[in-house]
Amino acid sequence: MLALEQSTKNQLDIVLVNVDNPRWGDLVDDYDVNGIPQLNFFAADGQPRGRSIGVRRPEELSMLGDALISGSSLPQLAGVGNVSAVSDGSAPGDVMAGPRSHG
Repeated sequence: MLALEQSTKNQLDIVLVNVDNPRWGDLVDDYDVNGIPQLNFFAADGQPRGRSIGVRRPEELSMLGDALISGSSLPQLAGVGNVSAVSDGSAPGDVMAGPRSHG
């Protein structure tokens, strides 16, 4: 991650959060962190783009960084998924359930 941050200065922001530190508990909950490492990807405007669960090789991190910088589709890698629109639960029959919920 450090090498990626250094190679993409002023093009890509990388923020690391220690899930063991209670100070970051709200972010862990907000982004449903349930795997380590977990990478959450955002477009330049702050909109979610996708998520990656599991260890990444430097080449994979570089491919992900390039896609985020260029605004192109995320590479098709195991454990990487794009974010799609989700209902807000306001329509009848819609149920909002997070990955750690039991209902």
